[in-house]
Amino acid sequence: MTSLAAVILAHSDPTHLQRLVGALHDIPVFLHCDAKTGRDVATQMFEGLPSRVTPIQRIPTSLASWSLVDAELRALRQTLQTTDARHIIVASGADYPLVPMSTLESGLKAWTGMSHFWNTPIPYPAWSTRRHPDGGIWRFEHRFLAPRGKLLTVGGIPVRLPVKREIPQGLELRAG
Repeated sequence: MTSLAAVILAHSDPTHLQRLVGALHDIPVFLHCDAKTGRDVATQMFEGLPSRVTPIQRIPTSLASWSLVDAELRALRQTLQTTDARHIIVASGADYPLVPMSTLESGLKAWTGMSHFWNTPIPYPAWSTRRHPDGGIWRFEHRFLAPRGKLLTVGGIPVRLPVKREIPQGLELRAG
């Protein structure tokens, strides 16, 4: 059987999170709950979870920010350090499996020793636009207005803040 683990980044909806963890059957789950999530909601998220769920140190995360990458990398590191998983499912707390776990596990057998993760270096020509023919670099260099987690657009164009953001040292931009 394929050795699986899951990383989940959750922000809200403890009921759905509990359902998601249940759908993942007996695989180890590494759960990051956003530090900005209210205490009552966070408590509900962790309440009654099976012992196979490992909480990850909570850090504050924001939509379209490097903080989400940081939270995911922390969870992935702990997964790799504490399991023998050959494949890791990365999901948000709002996700849900579209196929039974047995179907997923049997499908992953063909990928033993490999990863099923499409990514390509930035600039990625398909991410160029008429306004930004830079292969998507503008997506990383700018901060965008996202009140209440919803990207603000005017005429279909994301509204960006005037200050550029730094790309963290040691990261290579990828499209995926």
